[in-house]
Amino acid sequence: MLSRNGFHVARLKRKILSQSQSLRWFMSTHDIRRNFIKFFENHDHIHVPSSSVVPPFEDRSLLFTNAGMNQFKSLFLGRADSRWTFLERAVSYQKCIRAGGKHNDLEDVGKDLHHQTFFEMLGNWSFNNAYSKEDACRLAWLFLTDVLSIDPSRLYVTYFGGSKRFNLPSDDHCKNIWLSIGVPKSHILPFADENFWEMGASGPCGPSTEIHYDRMPGRKDVGNLVNEDDSIVELWNIVFISMMRIASGKLQPLPSQHIDTGMGLERLASVVQNVPSNFDIDSLSPIMKRLSKMSKKGPYTGKVGEEDEKGRDASYRIVADHMRAIVIALSDGVEPSAVDNGFIVRKMMRRSFWHSANKLKIDRFACAELVPVVIETLRLAYPDLETAAKRIKECVAEEERNYWSVIDKGEEIFEKIRSDLPKDARVFPGEDAFKLHDTHGIPIEITEDLSRAHGLTVDKKRFLELKGAAKVLSQSKSTFKKELALDTSGLKSSDKVKYDYHLDQDGKYVFPPVTSKVLALFCKNNRVDSLNTDGSIVLENCQFYAEEGGQKCDRGFLELDEKPVFEVSAVEKINGLPVLHGKVVGGAELTRDMMVTQKIDVDRRMALMRAHTATHLLNWALRRVGAGRGQRGSSIEEDSFRFDYATDDCAGEDDIVENVEALVQCMISEHKPVVSDMLPKEKAAELPMLQSEFREGKEYPAIVRVARIGNNTAEAVAVECCAGTHVLNTSSIVDFTILSDRSLAKGVRRIFALTGEKAKRSHRYGSDIVSRLESMSGSPEDTAWIEGIDWAQMPDHDHGVARKLIKVIKKKRKAKIAKSDECNVNVKEELKTDESHACEDTISIKSCSADTQSCLICKEESQESGDAVKKEAADAEEPSFFELVNSLSADSDAFAEAIDDLENITENVHCLIRNTIQSDGRPVGAWKDLC
Repeated sequence: MLSRNGFHVARLKRKILSQSQSLRWFMSTHDIRRNFIKFFENHDHIHVPSSSVVPPFEDRSLLFTNAGMNQFKSLFLGRADSRWTFLERAVSYQKCIRAGGKHNDLEDVGKDLHHQTFFEMLGNWSFNNAYSKEDACRLAWLFLTDVLSIDPSRLYVTYFGGSKRFNLPSDDHCKNIWLSIGVPKSHILPFADENFWEMGASGPCGPSTEIHYDRMPGRKDVGNLVNEDDSIVELWNIVFISMMRIASGKLQPLPSQHIDTGMGLERLASVVQNVPSNFDIDSLSPIMKRLSKMSKKGPYTGKVGEEDEKGRDASYRIVADHMRAIVIALSDGVEPSAVDNGFIVRKMMRRSFWHSANKLKIDRFACAELVPVVIETLRLAYPDLETAAKRIKECVAEEERNYWSVIDKGEEIFEKIRSDLPKDARVFPGEDAFKLHDTHGIPIEITEDLSRAHGLTVDKKRFLELKGAAKVLSQSKSTFKKELALDTSGLKSSDKVKYDYHLDQDGKYVFPPVTSKVLALFCKNNRVDSLNTDGSIVLENCQFYAEEGGQKCDRGFLELDEKPVFEVSAVEKINGLPVLHGKVVGGAELTRDMMVTQKIDVDRRMALMRAHTATHLLNWALRRVGAGRGQRGSSIEEDSFRFDYATDDCAGEDDIVENVEALVQCMISEHKPVVSDMLPKEKAAELPMLQSEFREGKEYPAIVRVARIGNNTAEAVAVECCAGTHVLNTSSIVDFTILSDRSLAKGVRRIFALTGEKAKRSHRYGSDIVSRLESMSGSPEDTAWIEGIDWAQMPDHDHGVARKLIKVIKKKRKAKIAKSDECNVNVKEELKTDESHACEDTISIKSCSADTQSCLICKEESQESGDAVKKEAADAEEPSFFELVNSLSADSDAFAEAIDDLENITENVHCLIRNTIQSDGRPVGAWKDLC
């Protein structure tokens, strides 16, 4: 490592250079990045490339990679895999996003000159005592002052000054290292908790030292402003990981120590390039310039706070920062969605769209044009961006189209609500925000955008209260859960017996009654010793399934001496315990420690099991045909369920539903066994054909229940981690049909389906309707019954057939009516012609005495009339509108639906034409009404 002589030579070289040069040369962000890597490679470090901003599977506690050390976390925790066991010294630049989770800068971006959601972290590491504290400090100082030529008189360092909370003394060793390097004593400052790093509530930890830079030239000894004033910024954080905090909170020394350092590239570049902020460096200024050129509100000026008129410059910073984060996230495979990191990306997109259009007055749909600019500034560090450029740009453009579509839909409704508010209102009511969300499907983020444009703030607290209440209501829960949660301490209950059922020799399901002790009774939210009315019960061994994982709960009775004493109407998990809600029946009285026998509603349980197993098969079938990419939610009821899934491009095509339904029915007919196992989470994650997703931020038990279709694990299908109850054989599902498959949101579709006898009835109903329509298609008579078709009970594939038949029937019926009307018109015209001829004979006799001029006039009128008749006959030879429409309608059902309204209008036109022909007057009013 670095010797003391080498270090002093470097100081002397820097001193000579500083005397001969009055100006520091310009160094690009890419040069800083490259020099950092090269410097540490020259000091025996291995360059480890940046990992994705999407955390690896084993670290699902994060939405995004938010620090350089994330990819080495297994090393710090002593669980290193073969990739890192060889590492002793490492260096990297890591792309990071801090938006969501513990480190969330999303809401702070724009308000100041340094917060960013996307940034690059420079870091160097020592693993297992590869080098010492002194080496780490000297290397950092040398890079800053020698390689980057930063003025050392403007640098301040902090160290761990001891902590009563941790019962640790001051790190005087670190202080003495900085003194030996030559840092003035007045520039070395002790801090307590600010200089103690922790990975979490338990895990590796240790003291740290930080290097800070004074942005204001010419000042001396302003150490009192460190960690207090934005004019002094932190550059480098060096952590000495020397301890392990165990679950009890105690600290234990690690046998081997590590060093973890991190330095934000953008902030460092702003110092090296001597610019006011991160947004003025060479890798962000092209984005700011492009935005300024696109904006109709003037260029970016770098103002903050009250000086930033109407928050214009803040909007510049928000759009520039978010577009960088969006490009990086999309390039690493994140897709905009309603959950997890996809939701964060969509939120950043929507903020960018809103700020660019409303604050900067940039034309709609222009944000996608920033993608090439962002890529150009980062392509040297991340070459993969160029290959993903087209996909990223298309994704941004599509999201913006969808965004403004929703905005336009919601703006009119929002405006009606806003117009009713008091003129001096500053808050948009949470009740109205919830109504927009719940009734009209307008996300709260868009309501906030619309409110912000009118100087309003959404009452988010009230909105969340109503949303939470609605969620509780929709799940048939009550406020009892919140209060009861405080009163379950000391109770130990298990519901493993809910899985105890089997098939007898005749293939019938047997649910053996389970007798259990009453552990606790609750009445009006209070724990009681006896119960004779409505209340709740906790059993020692509970056979009832509590509502969980989308599956509705069991119902049934508790019996005493074979007599029902308590009717169970709902079951829910509270603090992990199954709690039975219901009422005492038969005048009984229940007491604590009483032994009761459980009798679940077997018909309901079977219906729920059929539907639940069918959801797994449906998920598998959607993936099999290439239409689905994972479950996004479900609600399982008696022989019916809804299933939300992420889609691929082919989802929604005509034959997809039919193919999926056929696959599920095939599995039912093959009588496949349904098997459930208890496996360690890590082993479950490695199973082939696993459909489950372990989501970041969500905790999972160490042992998980895995359900699969098929005995052989290697050949099994529909493999999912699931705590629900399932049939033991696919044949028990009986039947399956999809009622509908509709788009729910961008990239998400929703299926409603039936199982068991409900599915059979649906199939029969659909077949009956189609058969009846087919029998009518030849001779359409009475069609009134068609209006009474219950489309909600028909299989989806029968919908299309039935609707096509109805169109054929309606067209034939219209043609028949039109032909009848034409015959009536012809009869009337013949009668009128006879009357006209008789009249003409009389007139000709009387006109014999008329003069020659009168005869000439009559002749001209007759000639004009003859020309009109000829023109009418010529027009009749042209193809009619109906003929043209009919010739085109065969091309597309969608086109046929679109012109149905045109046909109705045309019928009205024909009717008016007939009336005009038959009438002496001119029905101008009727024509105007039609127009």
